[in-house]
Amino acid sequence: MSLLDIHAVINYEKLAPILGFEPTSKLSNFLRCPYCSSYTWSIYQDNCSLEQWHRCANCKKTGTLLAMAADQLGLTETEVISHVSQHYDYSFKEEDLNLFVKAEAKSRSFYTLWERASNSLPEMSKEHLGLLTGLNWNYFRHLDTERIKEGPGKLLGVSNSTALDVFLKLRGFSKSQPVIVVPYFSSFQRIKGFQVITPRFNQFKECLISSQRVSKLDEGLAGLLLLDKFESDTVLMTSMLDNMVQLQMKNFQSNVLPLPILSWKLPYKPTQRPHWEILAGKKLCFWERKPTAAILYHAMYNNGYCSFMGPYKDKNSIRSEQWIDWLNHRPAISIYQCLLRNMVPVDKAIKTWLEYASREEKTRLLLDAEQFDSSVLKLVQSKLNSKSYVIPAKKVTTSLINTNNPLSSKGSVTIIEREGKWFDNTGALRFGAIMRIEYLVAYPNGDKNYVGYVQHKETKYPFTVKVEEAKLLWLKKFLADNAIHSLADPIDIYSSRNFSPFEVALRLHEPEVVQGVDRIGWDGQGFQFKNCRLIAGEATEIPEFKVVANAPGPIRTEYRLRTEMTDRIQDDSDEMTLCWALSLGLCAQLTAPAVAIPTYGIILLRSQHDIFLNTLMSRFAIKASETKHWKHNWPRFFNDARQAFRQDTNGFFVSYGTDGYLVRNKQLIAIKASNPALQPRFIPSSGEKIVMQYLKQFTADKHFRPECWQHWLDYTIVKMKTYFDFVDPKLIDNAVKLVRLV
Repeated sequence: MSLLDIHAVINYEKLAPILGFEPTSKLSNFLRCPYCSSYTWSIYQDNCSLEQWHRCANCKKTGTLLAMAADQLGLTETEVISHVSQHYDYSFKEEDLNLFVKAEAKSRSFYTLWERASNSLPEMSKEHLGLLTGLNWNYFRHLDTERIKEGPGKLLGVSNSTALDVFLKLRGFSKSQPVIVVPYFSSFQRIKGFQVITPRFNQFKECLISSQRVSKLDEGLAGLLLLDKFESDTVLMTSMLDNMVQLQMKNFQSNVLPLPILSWKLPYKPTQRPHWEILAGKKLCFWERKPTAAILYHAMYNNGYCSFMGPYKDKNSIRSEQWIDWLNHRPAISIYQCLLRNMVPVDKAIKTWLEYASREEKTRLLLDAEQFDSSVLKLVQSKLNSKSYVIPAKKVTTSLINTNNPLSSKGSVTIIEREGKWFDNTGALRFGAIMRIEYLVAYPNGDKNYVGYVQHKETKYPFTVKVEEAKLLWLKKFLADNAIHSLADPIDIYSSRNFSPFEVALRLHEPEVVQGVDRIGWDGQGFQFKNCRLIAGEATEIPEFKVVANAPGPIRTEYRLRTEMTDRIQDDSDEMTLCWALSLGLCAQLTAPAVAIPTYGIILLRSQHDIFLNTLMSRFAIKASETKHWKHNWPRFFNDARQAFRQDTNGFFVSYGTDGYLVRNKQLIAIKASNPALQPRFIPSSGEKIVMQYLKQFTADKHFRPECWQHWLDYTIVKMKTYFDFVDPKLIDNAVKLVRLV
């Protein structure tokens, strides 16, 4: 279990019904703020750790969503986790909660260090001032205390070795050494890490618990606390922290407002969905000494601009005299305006840079782009005048598997990917294909799946496998099942020098982490199905790999009632009347959780499970399941009513039987289907469309909690006639005669 599993469960969708907040399918929409009641409140999500946090543009209240829920409910954060998990029938082990507590304690220690360091800035020592002078960051020393706190104090702070030992666990510093810390934020109250600077030390210290990141967000932003004061729709982004701080400090000499410049930590791997919503839709301009794949990637996917400029074209030196003179002898606002004037679209910026870059620099950029993202590689290659550049092969060193002792290794091997195959460093072919893991799907119950493909020549063989099953034995079976081993190229993963292909695939291309769905049916805000979700009358498509395997229910994403279907459901035959009766029972059953009433099972009064009953179930997407514990809010079919009464745990089932079964069992919807003349060929081919149309319109309405189940059934009948007003109400009335509660 990891923090990812906790954050996958404790989200706004689960908390909104408990807190009485309005649901939303788009997290960044403006909602009603629980603190100031203005409709300026937004929910954001860390796209790597899945943790959600909130911020109000009016009252500036911000923090994690879990902390807000704890404040609203008057509970501790761990108590909120327990409350939500019990409400939705999830379970977390004690060690999971302990991990969360440790992560929160680590985050608090980082933030406490930052607060102390920032508050100490107006009263810094001579040693601190000397260190700032050496960095050319001392322009603000003549400012009054209030201006320092509201300007430079939002950007950096001063500390000492004792604080580093206590809060960051950094040891070995002299007690007399001055320390400067610059925080990188992943949200307004989450610090990704610190750039720690002393006269002999300059290093980034990330927020970790052992080897696990507390915040996995790729883009840490230095200077984020100044964002509210940016009076510009454009933000200048740079990884050059030194230059950014120097320009801000010069600017604070004569201006109380900061320059709209932020520094960011360059990610090592591409973020599939760049997470820049925190900047409130501002235009991004990237300023760097030279292009990298990460810069080009984020500029491309954010419609940003780029500038690779400075006082001269040779950018190998990080702190050269020419750069220092350029930044020192020109006003900060003048440099900022010059940078903006030189901003151009990504393709033009890279083309200009390639005109004077050396062959080594071009090759280095090509390698970076090839290992980072294919779209960036295509962009760089399209701007090269010569097509003779050879991309070095990607490689990774991995441990060999010791079959006698899985806890130890038999050494290591370097795997090189070249020409669609994997070789070792001796040139021997180890895998005559390549493997890609595109997604790591984390389900709320703690399960994780790899989703990817094996590519042999031009053919891709997709797979989904549980993480704990992703081993060499599983891969061998997968290759055999798809007959890949019988193709022309040998696949030498059967040798004694075994390695884990999954580990190699993960390290060559980091997968995107996505939140999976492990339950089908009503989820508190709408209806979740195999590859779509209904909220407020809108159906949102969901990739099939996000949904747990063997999930019940319909498989279509489109449920429009076409002309032939609308004509078919208006038939007055006995078969169609029974379909309306079953639809009525299913709609009442499926919507019961939305009004917090117990669910009634459905029993069809028929003496045997014949071809008609089998066809009826398949047309309404009701399938049998061997699972004893049914966690889905969607019915399953029991071939034996007695088994249904014994094994069902939540009332979502459909079975068949005679009136004798009803004597001893209650809380049922009984539907008369005993007519032996019923023909399966007269059942409409997409009977579940009736149910889906009802559910779609149901989510767009407000509903009351009924006093009893009979009231709820009567209410469902009324809504059925309203939602299907083009159907003769007599057809529905005839169907109602077949339905009764037991």
